[in-house]
Amino acid sequence: TSLGKKMRSNLGYYDRLIRRTFTRVEFSLADANQLEEGMTALFELHQQRWHARWLPGVLGTPRVQAFHRELAQVFLERGWLRLHLLKLEGRIESVLYCFTGHHKTYYYLGGFSPALHKYSIGTLLNAHAIQHAIEEGQTEFDFLRGNEEYKYRWNPQVSFNQQVLLTHTKFPARIAGQAGLAVHQVERYLEHKAKAFASKQGRKKETPSTEGAS
Repeated sequence: TSLGKKMRSNLGYYDRLIRRTFTRVEFSLADANQLEEGMTALFELHQQRWHARWLPGVLGTPRVQAFHRELAQVFLERGWLRLHLLKLEGRIESVLYCFTGHHKTYYYLGGFSPALHKYSIGTLLNAHAIQHAIEEGQTEFDFLRGNEEYKYRWNPQVSFNQQVLLTHTKFPARIAGQAGLAVHQVERYLEHKAKAFASKQGRKKETPSTEGAS
């Protein structure tokens, strides 16, 4: 799908803004030499955003970070990793953690410096990641599950997944199905409430720009 006029205008405005504000603006894709630095920045920036909203992030524990470092290394070696970086004055200020496969790019997680939210650097890096996917010949840029507000800025095509629950034959299927559905609904409810609260807190902190504001 194509972007709306307002979104294109915003991207142009914020791109010009960071280039006027910062001497060194570098968009890049992490290679083997940048992988460790890029993953460390991802963990730090992702957690900063969640901690600022008084919520736990998903990348905070050493065990989880070790898993993703190992996974990213394997995916990089196999050509599946797309770790997009935005450096300002030589410092990584925004990261997108993406994968590719079956002619698609999947956006898994991202992070950007909360102190620079007025420059919309996360949105700018998203734009570069989507452009890179197009240049690679990818047919789809998938934001994965979730109805976060930022995803709808890109005028996406919404799709739906179906869940199939398989139970052990010795356990009553009806009871198992009801229990599984109840747990799933509770999980989705809590996830929705947490994301809605985080989004609301984030909007309270943002100050609209007088030019090209989203």
